[in-house]
Amino acid sequence: MKFKYTARLDPPWPFGLPFYDELVVPGGKPIQTHPIEAGTGHVMGYGTLPLYRKEEEKVSIERQIEGVDVKVEDNFVRFDLVSDSGEKAYEQVVSLLSDITSVLTYRLGFQITFEVLSGWDENSNPAPVRNAMYFKAKFYNLDQCRDYVENALAIAPIKDPV
Repeated sequence: MKFKYTARLDPPWPFGLPFYDELVVPGGKPIQTHPIEAGTGHVMGYGTLPLYRKEEEKVSIERQIEGVDVKVEDNFVRFDLVSDSGEKAYEQVVSLLSDITSVLTYRLGFQITFEVLSGWDENSNPAPVRNAMYFKAKFYNLDQCRDYVENALAIAPIKDPV
């Protein structure tokens, strides 16, 4: 059976993405801090503003590892794999993510973690994911509903003898 899983790597800033209220800029560029007034401690200017990656610069890499199609886009990792069961597929994904984040942690010099966000089988059924919450939603459009009700109220009294 085929499975698709998606995971997120954290923190996102090594990928040139926002990180809470911290300044994120490309490495090797001079950073000017905010000027602060000594007496009040108020910020009196902006200094360097965050500079996130451009769309064409994003990390986008596809590989096949141990028979699993792996696609990295920014800090999201997608896996397409074939397995006997959802449990085995999940364990394979977690094993690959552990290996990937171990190497990234070593290379970057700080802890990279992962969270498996979702898993689906080929029939669009949720596949096993620890601590995942799947939700169902129904969407409404009040303007459209109002128009349909008005239309129904206008047409309902009309009787067609045919």
